[in-house]
Amino acid sequence: MAKMYPPSLGSNNEIPSSERLLYEIFQSQLDADFIVFHSVAWLGRGARGQLSDGEADFIIVHKAYGILVIEAKGGRIRYNANLPTDQQWQTIDRFEQKHQLKCSPFEQAKRSKHALWNKLKELPRFKQPKLLFGHAVAFPDITADFEILPPDTNQSTIIDSRHLTAIQPKIIKIYQQWQGNQRFESLTPATVDLIIQLLAPVISIDISLGSRINQYQAQLLTLTQQQFQTLNMLRRQRQALITGCAGSGKTMLALEKAKRLATNEAMNVLLLCFNRRLANHLKTLSSGIQNLQVYTFHEFCSTICSQYHINSSKPANIDEKTYYRYFLPEQAFLASDDLSEETKFDALIIDEGQDFAENWWDILTIFIKPNPIFYIFYDNNQRVYQESNTFPINQDPFYLDINCRNTQKIHRAVRYFYQGSDAETISAQGPEGETIEVLLYETPQQERELLGEILGRLHNQEQISAKQIVILTPYSPQNLNLANTTIAGYIISDKPRNPQQILCSSIQGYKGLEAPVVILAGLDERIDAGEVEQLQTILYIACSRASGHLIVLLPKSAPAKIRKAFTG
Repeated sequence: MAKMYPPSLGSNNEIPSSERLLYEIFQSQLDADFIVFHSVAWLGRGARGQLSDGEADFIIVHKAYGILVIEAKGGRIRYNANLPTDQQWQTIDRFEQKHQLKCSPFEQAKRSKHALWNKLKELPRFKQPKLLFGHAVAFPDITADFEILPPDTNQSTIIDSRHLTAIQPKIIKIYQQWQGNQRFESLTPATVDLIIQLLAPVISIDISLGSRINQYQAQLLTLTQQQFQTLNMLRRQRQALITGCAGSGKTMLALEKAKRLATNEAMNVLLLCFNRRLANHLKTLSSGIQNLQVYTFHEFCSTICSQYHINSSKPANIDEKTYYRYFLPEQAFLASDDLSEETKFDALIIDEGQDFAENWWDILTIFIKPNPIFYIFYDNNQRVYQESNTFPINQDPFYLDINCRNTQKIHRAVRYFYQGSDAETISAQGPEGETIEVLLYETPQQERELLGEILGRLHNQEQISAKQIVILTPYSPQNLNLANTTIAGYIISDKPRNPQQILCSSIQGYKGLEAPVVILAGLDERIDAGEVEQLQTILYIACSRASGHLIVLLPKSAPAKIRKAFTG
């Protein structure tokens, strides 16, 4: 898809239908190497140095081919060579109204071309005098088979209705027609930027990163709300498996489903996830809703044991993994004899289902009524604690394949680490966003210094508050000696309680959550240990936590495979 200026035409009724049609065709059919400007104007100087206006309906720029100025005329076209020059061309609209053209559209395109060329040459930063400059005329409403044309025109530089279904080959042919046997320079990135600044200048007081991120958040929130239509489609399904990439809205859909059942259907609903931090977030979002209980799975087991006076203390002869995987759930299962139908739940909603062990499902079924509402949301690419998944719902999953959390640039990094044959079907529809920042370091001290510079800049220049920033690492903050340390005036904490504290969390512990700005740090130990493959899942989770901006601190020893994800 071509890069368009302006990015959309909106509802401006003054734009001729022929130009609107061409705009849409250029946008949809030209590939990403084309830049298209619509209805542009500039102020230059004429041959005698006087100020002179320049304008064009369309200007197409391609770094390899050059610059093409296009004049567009809609309706039927009439040319009569026997009339005076200023009366030879007419357009006839759909109401059969005739409109006299003051000059030939070919002459108009040529004048615009020369005016643009002269304007570029005026600019001190323009350093490419050997660029291809061509012009063409578009008659999108007709088949332009003129028996006679002015001597300074060529049929090959006319775009008409026959070319609208294959516009890119036609545009390239026009470029080639102008090139002939001559050799021209390719446009440098500096020249492309200069043309953009000339034809589509952005006049602004520097908008801070904080302001831009707020704009991104508003657009992404709209996309997340659109995902709620998924629940409308599934409303007749009593049981459902719902899978999707990170950022596809699974957690918000799980919460929304639970809230609808508790509020609209007056059901007793149990909403479970794996991560404690995520559960606390969901509790905050569902505060005040009757009939809805939110826990982590292990928190729920502990609560049951407490309610039914069952010992849940860890025996000295078992390790932590065995305790949480088997012992605590099995202790909760002991409550089954004392459960009444009234105390059971009508609906069970699971988020982070990929981290639920197989033996937990049988235990959970004793706490729900027969034929319950049962939804499981999961993403196998975020499977951190279990080796495989077996779900108690024997149905094909419903797929969420639109990332509505991340900007386009962050999404590309997320997709790089995504493991699955459906990677190409996953898309992001949010704003393009900020370029991912990658900063390299050699020693832990250098990393800490970089972290201080970043936090200072985010606060002082970019107007980012502490609560908008999260530092994620593969380890706990304590393991990296970051917990309760002060950097750039901020206290780094795993439990921030005031505006001067910034959350630092393990990547695993932040699963299911998001932040406007994520700083990824502490990767050197994993990379130096050769755990690059194991890092893939961790980095997939980490990158997808950033909704607005991602900053990555990488050791210089990071392999090219890792760097490529962030730098393209």
